[in-house]
Amino acid sequence: MSSWAEKSKILGGNDGVTLIAGLGLAFFFLTRVSLGVSVFTLALLGVFHALKNRKIHSRFSWRDGQWFIIAASLPLAYFFRMLVSDFDHRMLDKVVRFILIIPIYWIVRSYGISASKVLICISASVLTAGVESFWQVSNGVQRVSGASIPNSIPFGNFALLFGVLSFLLIIPKNRGEAIGWARWVGAGGFLTGVFTSIASGSRGGWVAMPLFILMYWRFFGSGNKLFSYMAAMTIVVVMPLLAYFVPAISDRLAVGVSEALSVLSRTGHWMSGGASDSIGTRMDMWAAGIDAFRSAPLFGLGFTGFNEFLHARIEMGLTHPDVEIIGFKHLHCEIITTAAKLGLMGLFALGILWVGGIRWFLRDTLDKDSNGNVFRVMGLITFTAMIVYSMTDSMFGMTLQSMVYTMLIGISAGGLRHAELNPESATASR
Repeated sequence: MSSWAEKSKILGGNDGVTLIAGLGLAFFFLTRVSLGVSVFTLALLGVFHALKNRKIHSRFSWRDGQWFIIAASLPLAYFFRMLVSDFDHRMLDKVVRFILIIPIYWIVRSYGISASKVLICISASVLTAGVESFWQVSNGVQRVSGASIPNSIPFGNFALLFGVLSFLLIIPKNRGEAIGWARWVGAGGFLTGVFTSIASGSRGGWVAMPLFILMYWRFFGSGNKLFSYMAAMTIVVVMPLLAYFVPAISDRLAVGVSEALSVLSRTGHWMSGGASDSIGTRMDMWAAGIDAFRSAPLFGLGFTGFNEFLHARIEMGLTHPDVEIIGFKHLHCEIITTAAKLGLMGLFALGILWVGGIRWFLRDTLDKDSNGNVFRVMGLITFTAMIVYSMTDSMFGMTLQSMVYTMLIGISAGGLRHAELNPESATASR
């Protein structure tokens, strides 16, 4: 290790990296500032370390290069489209933050990070969201939201994601050892995450729950008959019962079915009141986005071009006027938004991020009993949430959304790579 790296160990070592990442995630639901500070701090440390500690470059491999390509693909597609036309730095503000995944990955790859301590911070974060949600429900609020995320949809989605990640604390270590009080913190985080998601009424997030269960079964329960039965019962019996008997879920699902039937019954031009509901508005957005893609399939219409296209559709009565307000930012589906604005080029970049990222984490590089596998599951859960949530929302609807994905994906990939490079190291443990 170079002299600079020795001097920087206070900030760059395992405890320092864990502290910076953990604090940002711990206050995620309370303030918008903490996570941004943590992301940029880790990214700067990663860049500084890469520039100063040149010896580590000798350990750079194609697997690292693959990750760099995955993380940079979508920001580069946005940047290239803007070079062609419509350069607007505001449109780059959120997506370009994915570039920060690379230096965060690098600093965690180099020094390691404590997964259990980060997960405890995640659990503490969602516990605060649960307390706030319980207070709102007790005061008659029908769809809860948070201080840092005033929109119910992403608030409920990220509470569910944090709750599912908290469940990792309940999983025993590789020798069957319990991890003490952290289990109870994880259990509390999981339960409050599920409660907050239900209280938010965010239907799109609930679709991800069976996938989360299957993922836990794949990595922790496929050889355990009891776990397998519990997973199957949860998906086949428990979740349908909750959907039927819990009013917060059943009412939202009933409204969704009613809205969908209303939309399917419409023909021709938009009719007054026909798209005022959430599903109807989304369907109008998606129809506009698909038509935009058809008109410019290779590189899309760009950002200004799509705005003009959408305005023309509204003038012709083909799209609900409300869509113009929201659609200028995104179309509540990342695939359709990318297709409309960036065309096949953007879809290719999005595929590299999503498919490439999942394949990168799925690559079997560790012993099945290695504690480093917790980072693999963290990364896969985060990617699953990001993809499923993006079917009915946007990855870049809020700056905070892109920042939390940047942090979670960066530390998961870096932690997994560190475990691969240092299988015997204590920093690869939980």
